[in-house]
Amino acid sequence: MENAKIENLVLCENCKQLFDPEDLFEVKGEKYCADCMGDLFETCTECGAKIPVEDVIEVGEQLYCYSCCKRLFYFCDYCETWVEETFSVEDSSSCCCQSCFEDHCFVCTRCERSLTNDSYYDNGICENCHEEDTDRGHSDSILAHG
Repeated sequence: MENAKIENLVLCENCKQLFDPEDLFEVKGEKYCADCMGDLFETCTECGAKIPVEDVIEVGEQLYCYSCCKRLFYFCDYCETWVEETFSVEDSSSCCCQSCFEDHCFVCTRCERSLTNDSYYDNGICENCHEEDTDRGHSDSILAHG
């Protein structure tokens, strides 16, 4: 009778201890005991998927899998974090969070385009507006790379 009980036990993939199959959790075909599940996995706030702790993405105080993050949030190309809002920068393919926008970008006071500091002139206008002024013969703007 004791041998039949042992034969029905299943090995936890992580700790290698034997458990009743009903006490194990399955993730991607592998079985884990409750302790190992708590140590190795988190649950995505959005979809409920079990995520290996090294793959969890924290946004705010919530935990997400990569798929949900990609669908719900934006990735700031400057600080490399996931954020709820981003600013588009017209002279770059980059997206950035508010903090990085303030550090690396500006809004031209004339055309109101959002641009990187590389296009900033000392009087708050962009390179294009500066060139328009120069073409009209009245510009004293100086390129002031941020």
